[in-house]
Amino acid sequence: MNLTTTRLLSQQLAGSNLETPEEVVDWMGAMQAQDLSSFPWAVGIRMKRPSLQAVTDAFNRGTIVRSHLFRATWQLATAADLRWMLDLCRTRNRRIISGYSKAVGDGLTEDDFLRSDALIAEITSGRPSIRCSELAHELTLRGCNFDRHQLTHVLARAEIDGVICSGDLTRGERSFAFLEDKIPPGPALDEEEAMMLAARKFFRSHAPATVADFCWWTGLPLQACRRAVAALADELTPVRQQDETFYVHAESRTRGFRRGAAALVPSFDEYIIGYKSRQVVLDPDFAMQAYNRFGYFKPVVVQDGVVVGTWKQQSGGRIEAIDFHGQLIPAEVIGQAHARLTAFLRS
Repeated sequence: MNLTTTRLLSQQLAGSNLETPEEVVDWMGAMQAQDLSSFPWAVGIRMKRPSLQAVTDAFNRGTIVRSHLFRATWQLATAADLRWMLDLCRTRNRRIISGYSKAVGDGLTEDDFLRSDALIAEITSGRPSIRCSELAHELTLRGCNFDRHQLTHVLARAEIDGVICSGDLTRGERSFAFLEDKIPPGPALDEEEAMMLAARKFFRSHAPATVADFCWWTGLPLQACRRAVAALADELTPVRQQDETFYVHAESRTRGFRRGAAALVPSFDEYIIGYKSRQVVLDPDFAMQAYNRFGYFKPVVVQDGVVVGTWKQQSGGRIEAIDFHGQLIPAEVIGQAHARLTAFLRS
């Protein structure tokens, strides 16, 4: 088995048959979504017919949702998955946000988080969507004049606590909605069921992947991740390569690869960020050219499953792609990938 091309297929970055944004996000499980400007393309690039309007519409009606999920970072999930993911991560994510708060010395206490949760619920309830700046103003009127760090932490905690989730997709600014208004309640899962479902979604979309990769992706305890993988044994095929045991899910895509295809993958994409070890698709010698130690993951050019350089869009829509040796990647190499991105932005 070729690890690189199988991963490209499993990630739906080649020959995808997924028609809708909801199908993409459901397949991926949870998709990294730090950057408001780039995460729509992370969904669109995995659609059979990429469409920015389709992604925007799905986001605005709440069938795909952005919130603080695994590792207490912003991720996309489907409305059907959001609540059990929040439940699975909540205890650990509360500790993470409290740790961030203490690290910057913003003085927030548990009582402050609970009070802000109640006020944020009051402000957002009954409103289809509210911009972050408007929400901050409303909090100030109620006596909570938070600084930048404090506001970041109370909003993250409100997402983790299931008070709010993403509102409409607004250019350049976050927006929020009252979770109970936007996402109907769904059936609850116990921890074992939730871990198995998380493992199933991860390994089918990220295969070939290791237990360590799954543990990194969820940010959950190693023993819990190992138990989930063991419980899923009938669905997983182990593959021993590079002195590691990789797993491929029964539903993972392993056929349909065509050599020569390039992809313009957005920043913070699951293709790189979704793994503890990235050397299957990215030469470690060039890793720091694809992401930095501060956690910024650049838009990358992927050819035949391998990350070969970075790219950015210039004014007028022109793409400048540079390989890891500092050379321009010829336009003919990325031509089809550029055409897909252009079609996405126009539709």
